[in-house]
Amino acid sequence: MAGSEEYKAKINKIIQDKGLCSYMNATKWRELKAGVSELPFQPPFVIKSVDEEETEYHQFTQDVYFGGDWGLYLDNGMTTRGLSAIMK
Repeated sequence: MAGSEEYKAKINKIIQDKGLCSYMNATKWRELKAGVSELPFQPPFVIKSVDEEETEYHQFTQDVYFGGDWGLYLDNGMTTRGLSAIMK
């Protein structure tokens, strides 16, 4: 349990230090997923934790040919705190 609390404190410090804020609550994520499910394709995306260094993989500097599994995220009670989703 102590490790989990230490990780939460680390994430909260990064959020505070970088001045990050949430743009989407759980309702907005559900609405986004519902809208995406109506598209004829699943747009690619990358999930990045705020404590993860950004790499070229996160940049989408060129077209990608993989789809995102939108059903995997946020259906299992996963928290969005500490995550950022980058879509192209």
